[in-house]
Amino acid sequence: MKSQIVFIFLTLCGASLCQGQGCENVIGDASCNAYKSLGYCTYEGVENLCYKTCNPVECDDTPCLNLPTISSNGYNEPNSTFYFAGPPVAYVCNAGYILEGPDTNTCLLNDTWTNGAPTCVPACPPLPVDSALYIPSSGPYREGDIVEYRCVNQTAAVVGNPFSTCVENNTVLSWSLETLPTCDTSGFCGPPPMIAVDGLNPESRDYASGSVATYQCRERRVLEGSSSTSCINGSWTEPAPICYQDCVDFQDCTNNVNFNYCTHPIYLSQMEELCRKSCGLCSNCTSPPTGDDVIAAPSGPFMQGSRVNYTCANGTLFGADSNLCLPDDVWLNESPVCYADCPDLPTIANGGNLPNGTTHSHGTTVQYSCDDGYMLFPPTENTCNDGNWSESSAGECRKICEALPQLHEHLVATTSPPFYLAGDSLNFTCSNGTLEGSATVTCSASGNWSTFPTCRADCENLPTVVANGGQSQNETTASHGTIVHYFCDEGYQIISPTFNLCNDGNWTEIFPAACVKICDTIPMLDELLVAIGNDSVLIQGQTVGFVCKNGTLDGPSTLTCSANGTWEYEGSGMGSGFMGSGMGSGSGSGMGSDDVFPTCIAECGPPPIDGSLILTNAALPEFVEGAMVEYGCRFGMTSDPTTSVCQSNAEWSLADLPLCSP
Repeated sequence: MKSQIVFIFLTLCGASLCQGQGCENVIGDASCNAYKSLGYCTYEGVENLCYKTCNPVECDDTPCLNLPTISSNGYNEPNSTFYFAGPPVAYVCNAGYILEGPDTNTCLLNDTWTNGAPTCVPACPPLPVDSALYIPSSGPYREGDIVEYRCVNQTAAVVGNPFSTCVENNTVLSWSLETLPTCDTSGFCGPPPMIAVDGLNPESRDYASGSVATYQCRERRVLEGSSSTSCINGSWTEPAPICYQDCVDFQDCTNNVNFNYCTHPIYLSQMEELCRKSCGLCSNCTSPPTGDDVIAAPSGPFMQGSRVNYTCANGTLFGADSNLCLPDDVWLNESPVCYADCPDLPTIANGGNLPNGTTHSHGTTVQYSCDDGYMLFPPTENTCNDGNWSESSAGECRKICEALPQLHEHLVATTSPPFYLAGDSLNFTCSNGTLEGSATVTCSASGNWSTFPTCRADCENLPTVVANGGQSQNETTASHGTIVHYFCDEGYQIISPTFNLCNDGNWTEIFPAACVKICDTIPMLDELLVAIGNDSVLIQGQTVGFVCKNGTLDGPSTLTCSANGTWEYEGSGMGSGFMGSGMGSGSGSGMGSDDVFPTCIAECGPPPIDGSLILTNAALPEFVEGAMVEYGCRFGMTSDPTTSVCQSNAEWSLADLPLCSP
């Protein structure tokens, strides 16, 4: 029937309702009201049309052009080049797209449209489904929409993430939830705990995990406790509260009404408190329970509904901080306990504690910590227990040692922990060579290491003495620091080096010592002879030169120590041969004989003479050693010696000249 009315309406409204002379009352008020009752005049445009039809006014028959159209992925119905006022035009999206914006548009009488064009946006793919789950909302869905999965069995709990979002990934829409949640019935709670008296309890049945049950009290009753409890993993989180009659604000209890009067139904419902009070139904409580050092205030008397607060005379309160007087001289809670505070917390060096401070209340656990660069060792915490600390001393903060330096390639530590602390020691060995320095290094309290050792390489191929000697060890390999001494056979003199030192794989001397022959000491045959270079020890290759203090050298001017330990010469004597040697000039050697050594032929000056004497044989060209002169008297005779000889000391033998007498 509705579609038929719409057809008639569109037929009437689609015709030229205005004949150019003004609006005619094409349909009556009754018909117009009928359309309105069906809801057709609630849309903009149609309502105007009804108004126009039912209320003649001046109007325009001009149709609407340029319908705002969907740019892509959609179309409109009907599809025409012009539209008359009244009938709506519907917008439709292609499959896989969702309309975003108005779903219709209506031509108004003034040749305008009620809406702009909508758009068609991609729709999200179908949601993954499970027979145990359902989604309260219905699609289609667009990018950014979030859906929630719920259990078909409403007493079951959803396990896992119940939310999934439509997201775009590389221009393709998909749902973010990769794994669907499941439904669990194992977390059910039985009926919640119930209020014993005067309560309005929740329904007594099984509840799913996550459910919340609420409590209320009967009118003119006070609720003490939690007004709700939750079902979590099969258990209720809160006990049932209590509902009690508060008598504190009533008038003093007097038996001023008859009990039967009080129990009359009319008065029980309208003046219950007064009746209970007057009939002695409100009770008082004795003093509230209090433990050691527990103070309850205010003081009594304590009427039903009275509340006291607890404090500690010393220490910290543990338990309920208040109490309530209930009917029949019953207090709601037990007395709390006062525990003593703990002073003088053991403190830690190079660290601190949280909470801060040195005095803390019972039950407080203090956590120790260390400054940067330190490591904490137990105890790491301390707990206050009624005035006493659980630990008599704090933990220890030990300095973390600096990183090990670059070690010698052959230096090996016996242990290799990830880090080292103050007081730790390391022992070292060498994989090759000899350890130099202490084998143990220690980390100091400041985190610094003592001096590290190093590895010194062994030495190989010791340079050895070739002949006429040897060395203090026969092995050619030695460890770092080894000193090898060279020596020579008897009769030979060592030439540097006298020793060789192994220094980290290298010998300090690349050549060994040499042993050379020692020559005999040069005899000093003549007191006038001077030997130049005549050392205490004369060795092969050494040369000694000779000169005379006075006189002429007889023999070679130099002698050289030969390899066999004898003296050899090369030179000449005095030109006519060695005086007294019988050897000619040239070179030669004295093999184990003193003949090779030169001597000095002394030269005396002219003999002394005075005017009374004459020399009878003074015609010699030179006055050399052995030359003799004869003295004679010029006048008279002498009895003194008259002969004087040139001695080897270049002195004349006649010390005094002879005396002549007439």
